[in-house]
Amino acid sequence: LTIREFANRLDANKFLRVHRSAIINLDYVLQIEEFDRRLLIYMKNGAEIRASRSGSQLLKKLIA
Repeated sequence: LTIREFANRLDANKFLRVHRSAIINLDYVLQIEEFDRRLLIYMKNGAEIRASRSGSQLLKKLIA
């Protein structure tokens, strides 16, 4: 499967594609910080994910 096909199979209320190579589970987001017009997402498992500009915009709309 491509990441797009995989993302389409996931529950859109719980998962968000924030980068062309990253899908996050919104239930496991620990913290979000602004980083150079993008968002840096800290996950509960210790992972740090930098969202793309478009992914950052989508996430900002969700949390607004």
